[in-house]
Amino acid sequence: MKIIIVGGGIVGSSLAEHLEKGHHDISLIEIDSRTCQNIGERLDILIICGSGSSPRLLEQAGIRNADMIIAVSPNDELNILVCAIAQQYGVATRIARIRSNEFRSEDATINIGKLGVTLIIDPESVVVDSITQFVETPGATDAVNFQNGNVLMRGYTVSEEM
Repeated sequence: MKIIIVGGGIVGSSLAEHLEKGHHDISLIEIDSRTCQNIGERLDILIICGSGSSPRLLEQAGIRNADMIIAVSPNDELNILVCAIAQQYGVATRIARIRSNEFRSEDATINIGKLGVTLIIDPESVVVDSITQFVETPGATDAVNFQNGNVLMRGYTVSEEM
């Protein structure tokens, strides 16, 4: 799968590392040259130094053939813009890290789905939800909610003695 990641911070670089192990074709765009160099020393992926909102750089990253774009820069507005540009190029899956409640809440005045975002990720909410799931299901080794909490999957370790 051809995947473009915009933002090479902790989330973006970790994501690139994991996806590279899955033999995906990864391109990463990062504005900070030192971060680009550090990632380049660790990973065998295409790294482009510059703004992820540049159509020229997105084309260098392979946006015309991309299956997915993941915008995880620290800037919500940039992440939304990257997804909007990717939508214009026909990228099927467009994921944006959005921290501001102004864009994420159900009563937000702007529908960012119409701006090209197919999936919103908020790392802080994911951590809170994960911890809450484990607190609410003592003994579970895994806890996942689907369909907005209507379907619950819990993993447990069962010993042979049981």
